[in-house]
Amino acid sequence: MKRRIALAGLLLSALCWGADAPLLVPCPGATELLPEQLYGLWSAEFHEPGQGRAHAKATLRLERSADYAQGVSGTLARDGVAAMVSGDAQEGEFTLDESQDGVAISATWVGSVTPDACGREIRGNWYDVVKKSTLDFVLRKLPENRR
Repeated sequence: MKRRIALAGLLLSALCWGADAPLLVPCPGATELLPEQLYGLWSAEFHEPGQGRAHAKATLRLERSADYAQGVSGTLARDGVAAMVSGDAQEGEFTLDESQDGVAISATWVGSVTPDACGREIRGNWYDVVKKSTLDFVLRKLPENRR
């Protein structure tokens, strides 16, 4: 009986988190996401507001911020262009600043952790500061390669 309960817990954890997360950790609610759960590789899709077809795609790598214990920083790669990013997720709200030159903010990301996605999806708006245009975005966490 104990073996069945342990196996059920392992299966539930695997379904919720995937193979790259600690075992027996429940899915966090949208407001319970910890900074560590943002660390890793994310895919980003950008859409014209109200449309489903991707306008552009990017990849983000997020890690612990050296300046802010509750924050993240990292890099973004989109269409051969690299940018620096920094931000956080608090109480389900996600914010990220993007800078192509490492000094001035070139874009801002404001979104929400998707409920029932185990902290692995974030949706919101991406605002290009230079062009003064907005796109919808969807971030999805990618599995980490384990060696």
